Amino acid sequence: MGNQIDTPTHKRFYTLPRITDIVIDALIMVIFALPLEIHLRELFSNAPDLSISPQLVDKIERVIGSYQYNQFSIINSSIEFGEKITIVGGYDFSNKDIKDGTCSELASKAFYEIQSDIQEFSPRSKYQLFVAFGNDDKFFSEVTAGHLFLVLVPNGDPLPDFSDANNQKEWLAKSGAIIIDPSNKLIQSTNRTAYKIKNTQPPQSGTKNIDIKNSRYIPIGITRSGSLVNFGCTLDGFHCTPMIKISSPDYKNNEIIGISWDGFDDLLKSDPMILATIRHIQTEYKKKTEVR
Repeated sequence: MGNQIDTPTHKRFYTLPRITDIVIDALIMVIFALPLEIHLRELFSNAPDLSISPQLVDKIERVIGSYQYNQFSIINSSIEFGEKITIVGGYDFSNKDIKDGTCSELASKAFYEIQSDIQEFSPRSKYQLFVAFGNDDKFFSEVTAGHLFLVLVPNGDPLPDFSDANNQKEWLAKSGAIIIDPSNKLIQSTNRTAYKIKNTQPPQSGTKNIDIKNSRYIPIGITRSGSLVNFGCTLDGFHCTPMIKISSPDYKNNEIIGISWDGFDDLLKSDPMILATIRHIQTEYKKKTEVR
């Protein structure tokens, strides 16, 4: 006899071992799916609704998406050196064409843009928008560090005492507040981030000089490798000596280098704008020291 050919007319019967395998597989799928289903249900049931106004959310994303976190405007400024370092006319908040800046500058610029959008898209809403000082979950997560961003409160709840960690945690979970961070290009509900709020501050306006005092640093920009390059100074008697501080991506390792170091060209060859900013600082400092 020839070999039997399996055709559609032949009936197949599952043996007992095969049925057992199917049952076991189904049970495994149910057991492993339950924790995931529970987790997703909890995640979305507690999540504030970001679609408070789809047009507003879209506008916020476009506003913060147009910003760049850096201080390259130093290149076009004169710098004064003394007991402190002053970047003269360092930032013009009224110039809408300026799309870069540090966290404090971008937070203030975004505040004015988003506040006007709130009036346009939701004129009768109870939305409250604040400039907040605190910590993010990236570069400025350390207690001693600080970062500025925006907090949008859709239901108009009064702000809590931010010095009380428990009050803040409870309020952030219930208020439906949203973190808007132009520096990190982030818009997210507060109960899905590790951001912490220390206090609120009024938005800045006009044109301001940037003062750098002893041991203070301002960011210049973020390198391609993710390190943060800062410009600051150390006070030597009555003279503030300019320094560059390079912070690792986790902000836990810092290397402080004197402004006259000749290795910046090699170190920052992949970051031409940061390098150009440091070269400008070097040139300005050299001019001032030659005069003295």
